[in-house]
Amino acid sequence: MDLKDVLAQLRDERDALDAAISNLERLEHNRLRSPGRPPSLVTKSSTNGTNHGHSLLNPALGEG
Repeated sequence: MDLKDVLAQLRDERDALDAAISNLERLEHNRLRSPGRPPSLVTKSSTNGTNHGHSLLNPALGEG
């Protein structure tokens, strides 16, 4: 086994790992967090009747 060949291969692998690490760090740095879903108490009540007129902000008679 030629030591020069082994060292060259290890250097190539090191360069590939460095490039992968740099790309992941760049992705992490540039990542924007989405606003996500709002809490259920803040959401507007449904207008298509799927909640049957009941919501946490407008409970039905006998609820809450």
